[in-house]
This record gives sequence, C-alpha cells and structure tokens, in this order.
Amino acid sequence: MGYQLWIQVLTVHKHEDWEQIFERSPSVLELRCLDNAFTSETPKKILVQFKCLRALYIDAHGDIIRRESGQFAYRDLFKALPASLLRLEIAHAHGPDLRVIQTVRAHCPDLAVLRLGRCSMFNRIPPCAFWQEYPLDHDAYIAAIGTDDFAHSVAQELVSMHNLKALRIGVYFMHSNAVLAHRAYHVRGVPAPDGVDWQQALSVVENIPVPQPPARLDQNLLVKFYHQDAEPDFGPDSCAFCYESFEPSRGAEARANRIIKRLLPGLQIMEWMDWFSPSHRGVSQHAIGDLVPVPNVPP
Repeated sequence: MGYQLWIQVLTVHKHEDWEQIFERSPSVLELRCLDNAFTSETPKKILVQFKCLRALYIDAHGDIIRRESGQFAYRDLFKALPASLLRLEIAHAHGPDLRVIQTVRAHCPDLAVLRLGRCSMFNRIPPCAFWQEYPLDHDAYIAAIGTDDFAHSVAQELVSMHNLKALRIGVYFMHSNAVLAHRAYHVRGVPAPDGVDWQQALSVVENIPVPQPPARLDQNLLVKFYHQDAEPDFGPDSCAFCYESFEPSRGAEARANRIIKRLLPGLQIMEWMDWFSPSHRGVSQHAIGDLVPVPNVPP
C-alpha cells in the first residue's frame, strides 16, 4: 500500500528520468516536470503514455532555443496529452498560450483546471538569456490596451472545453510602463510623468542628467532594473500612487471576466496576475460562478 501511494506522484527532474518512470506509468496520477525534463531528445508525445494521469505540472522555461543566428525561437515541449488529464499547470513559459490551449482542446475533453504562467521579470531573478536579449518585450504579459479583445480571443479558443471550471492566465492588466513608474518614481515619493519611457526612468534611478533628447542608455541597465528581487511585502496599501493609477486595471479584469463568462458559462474561477501581491508574483482570483456575462461581445 505504501509503495502504491508513493508512485501516485512523481517528479521528472531531467530527460533521463523518463525511462525509469515508464515502468510505473500505469499507476502515476500526477507528474511534476521540472525545467530540464524536456530536451530535444524527448519525444513530443511522451505524455500520452501515462494513461491514468490526472494532474500535470510543467516548468516550461525550456520552450525556447537559440538558433545559429543567435536569435531565439519557440519550441513545443509536447504535442499531445493524455485524455485522462483533469488539471494542467504550465509555469515560466515564453511561448504563446495558444499552443498549449490548442493541444489541450484537442486531447483533454475533461480538463477542469488550466493554469498558464509566464517567465517574467518578477519570477526570473537573475534574468534568463531570453530577457537579457529582449528586455523591451515585457509587454507580452503586461498590458492595459486591448484587454477586452484579449479576453474574448482566449475564451473563443476554449469555448469547446465544457468541463473547464478554473482558469488562470499569466498576464497583468496594467500599463506596460507601470514598473518603470513605480520603481523609478513612486518609491521616491513622486508621481511618474505621463508616458514615461525606460531611458527617462533609468536616468532618474542612475541620477543621470537628461538632455533633450535623452542620451541612449545601455539596455543592460534596464535588464538589471527589471529583474530585481524587490518588495516581498508589497500589497494593496503599499503604494498610493500605484493604487490610484492602477485602479482602471481592476475594471479591466472585471470586464474580462464577464467576457470570458459569456463564452465559458461553466467557468467558476478566473485568475489573473496581481501587481498588488508579494514581489508581484501572486494572483487575483475571482469567483465568477454567478457572474452576469457581457452580452453581444464582438468577434
């Protein structure tokens, strides 16, 4: 009995672990796949061999490769999932959520919980090679523009998932320059100027006089500025400037929830990333079981 219980949950630390785990696959109910579990040698359909799998956690930080040109490209860690899966959590991904959603939709009709998380400036300290290369692309998961359309597109992709009860999307509904505003200005007790850019903000941080136009600053300074383990005690009452300027994002979340509820009426819990949380790594959870959906959302 003890042995049987032990093999209900297994962790895959590296690619070489798969061979041993296969021997126990009929009874494995939950797998935790860490960063090095999927390599170029790992079969893309390896997970379908776990016929009894109910829960799956994947650290997807390895979903990018550097080509000979030096540029990064996305890669699929898996292309199929067992139909038995009820709960899936993806963490630290760089690639678009759409790839995962399409795979889930094709293979997991009974999925009840889907959590999609991104590699971000808040959870990757020090920065990984991807963010060292693309420090200006954090608006991929931090944005306040087009949130209604984004919510509709997500829900449209999941509309056939009738058993889905809980959904987490790893994005922050706030202005893309919010981190600049807070760390360069708010912490100094002053509001940020409208439309602040990174060179302007770093000039304040580094105490560099700003000529007109501002001198070109090294983007490595921006990487260091973004990827710092700051404010582990941050919360709703930590910054009055943030609270005032971020209030519209609460409305964006509420409207997005109603848009999603319209297309996914069975959804009970919706989660977004929450700026007002320790180290900005928490989630904003909404119980939407009785929520009145937004009517007539345009395609």
